[in-house]
Amino acid sequence: MPSSVLLIDDGVIDNYIFETLLKRSGKDVVTTVCANGKIAIDKLEELQLTDRAALPEYIIVDLTMPTMNGWEFLNEYQRLGIDPALNSKVYVITSSVFESDYNRSQDYPFVTGFISKPISSKILNRI
Repeated sequence: MPSSVLLIDDGVIDNYIFETLLKRSGKDVVTTVCANGKIAIDKLEELQLTDRAALPEYIIVDLTMPTMNGWEFLNEYQRLGIDPALNSKVYVITSSVFESDYNRSQDYPFVTGFISKPISSKILNRI
C-alpha cells in the first residue's frame, strides 16, 4: 500500500522539486498538494469525518503561505484535534534560517521534525 503525503506549500517550484524527488526515490507514494493551510485544514477535516484511515501518513507544512500560514495551520490542526492518535507525522519545512522558528516548532508535540529548504533526496529518504 502506498504511503500518503500531504504537502502544504504555495511554492510551485518547491512543490515540483519535492514531487520529483519522491518519484526518483522509487517509493510508492501518493502526494496531495495544498497551496495554503486553510485548504489543507478543510481537506483534513473532511477526511476526519468520512475516513480517518485516509488521513495522510506524512504532513509537510511550509511556514510562509498566504491565507493561512504554517503557524496558523499548526494551531488549527492542534485546536481541532484532527489526528488525536498522532498517526500522521508532521514536518515543518521552511527556508527560514531563524533558530526561533525551529524552537517554536518544538512547542507542538505532534511535530516530528524541522526541515530546511531546499529539500534533498537524502533528507527525504531519512523521513
